[in-house]
This record gives sequence, C-alpha cells and structure tokens, in this order.
Amino acid sequence: MFEDEGCVVPPGKQQLFEELPLYYSHLYLAIEGRLTAVICIEDPLRPEASAVINSLITVGSDDLYQIVTLKYISNALMKRIKKNYRQIVGFNSGLIALGVAGVLPPTTTALLHNSSTILISLNSMKNLLE
Repeated sequence: MFEDEGCVVPPGKQQLFEELPLYYSHLYLAIEGRLTAVICIEDPLRPEASAVINSLITVGSDDLYQIVTLKYISNALMKRIKKNYRQIVGFNSGLIALGVAGVLPPTTTALLHNSSTILISLNSMKNLLE
C-alpha cells in the first residue's frame, strides 16, 4: 500500500506504526493517501500443523509423486488464498460504498459482511485434492 499507492504514515505516528505486533496480519486503511487505521488480525496455526510438518519430514524428499503432490497442494492453496482475498476485498469494498452512500444501514452491512465471511470460509474448507 505504501509503495504502490503512495500512502504515508501521519506525522508523529511513525513509532506507533513501527511497534505494531508482528504476530498479527495487518490490514491497513488509508484515506486520501494517509494511513488512518490498522486492523490487527490474529491467525494462529492450526493444531494439526505440527503433525503435518512432522509427517512431511518423515516422508523424506525422495518420492517424486509426493513432491509433485505437495507442490500441487501448495499452488492450489495459494490460488485459493488469492481468490478469497479478492472476494473479501471486493465484497467488503462494495458494502462500505453502499453504507457510505446510505443505500444500506450499518446493521445490514454487518450482517452481509459476517455472512460472506462464513460462506467464504466454508468454501475454503473444500478438499484441495480430487
């Protein structure tokens, strides 16, 4: 956002910006090229992540089929993440615009936002392997 859009941190807020906790994902909001808000999103590792990593380590890297499958899963997961991001940003931007324009009341936009989050999350639970 800062490089691509030319946004700046407001004067006197640089130290606060630099002290944002790194264990959160940061969602930036800028108005007229100035950072206005930062939303910190906690996205902890899933409990089964350790078991998956350990099983990959024990498998080793000499089985070509498993390496190709892992690469396929990795690529499919990145496509899913990028698609979800575009859907979330697009839908929520639309909701914000409709809310600011007075077309939708805040309660409706909140309901639609939360509903879209649930639907996108449920869609993300589909198996990556056929």
